[in-house]
Amino acid sequence: GAALEAADGEPARLTVAAGTRDGRELPVLVDAARLADGAGDPRGIVLALSPAADDAPAAGFARPGWNDAEMRRVLLQGGGDLADRMRTGIAAGIFLGHLRPGDRLPSIREVSRSTGEDHRCVSAAYRRLSGEGVVEVRNRHGVLVGAGPQAPEMPSSETAAWLAGVIGQAAALQVKVTQLPELLRRWTAQAPVRCLCVDGTEDGLASLAAELNGQWGFDTQRVLAAAPDARRDALGAALREADVVVTTPFHAHAVNAAAQASGTPVVVLDADPELVTAAEARLRAGSLTAVVADARYGDRLRCLAGGERLRVVLADDADAVAALDPSEPVLMTRAAQQRVGRSLRLLAPVSPAFSAAHARELAAVLIQRNLRAQRALL
Repeated sequence: GAALEAADGEPARLTVAAGTRDGRELPVLVDAARLADGAGDPRGIVLALSPAADDAPAAGFARPGWNDAEMRRVLLQGGGDLADRMRTGIAAGIFLGHLRPGDRLPSIREVSRSTGEDHRCVSAAYRRLSGEGVVEVRNRHGVLVGAGPQAPEMPSSETAAWLAGVIGQAAALQVKVTQLPELLRRWTAQAPVRCLCVDGTEDGLASLAAELNGQWGFDTQRVLAAAPDARRDALGAALREADVVVTTPFHAHAVNAAAQASGTPVVVLDADPELVTAAEARLRAGSLTAVVADARYGDRLRCLAGGERLRVVLADDADAVAALDPSEPVLMTRAAQQRVGRSLRLLAPVSPAFSAAHARELAAVLIQRNLRAQRALL
């Protein structure tokens, strides 16, 4: 009555105790409005009924073999204080992987029915566990497993976060943290990888050799596919001395045909997507100048979206380079940078020029080469 009076004619939400035939009382949410009868006496009309939040039905579980009945058995087994038993049962469920934070727990009604405890005792036990953070009581969602202690903050540095992931995966494989440095040395630094870089332009070759040597530590040999001495038999001889051949899609088929005879693996690298994104964004906004060593590499760049607005300047064309506006960013290859005698504003760094999408393939070559070297010493 007091709640309806305070509502001043507006619908009010009340929690009332509803009696059951077996003498128990269950909390029920009631949406009611204050009205008056013909004599002017205040009356209330019920607009809606729903179970109280604490009494919402428990949800099912995706984990095979674990259902509501099994959960009630685990939560309520043993003797002693109800809250203590439930706390132990919840902890056991989390420990064994059956429960996770946010999972629905049995309702007050279900616990009361399973234990014979008065629903008020069950509600008090849940309130106690809620105060400890073991459970969380949400309106209209029932009782959920609590979030638990705050997890350690992950490293903010991208490199540190990556290393944390590596160490975590190593632990899953039973590799001790103290073993990682020696394992890394034995599997990556025992023997150099002989890498044959193949491309039809000086721009492509310079970037391939620099990144495979600088990033991976490979011993690189360059083969200019457009050169007269790059005959198939000469390429085949070079491949037989290589552990891997790395090329671009422009020469993948020709290289693969020669590599099959020698059994040398081939890795085909694509352009760095961030470089492509930066160049195409610039071309959408207007024009862009690319400084290259080989005009054929400029032809490749004209395939960028908006490439009709791309101006190609050869690094050896001193007059054209001198005429470039120093305030305008340019796209430049590593080979061109080595030839240009002045500093230019770059749209993107010259490295990386290639995507990291094939890094696992290169890593596999590196590890296999070192494992072969170790076996040879046995």
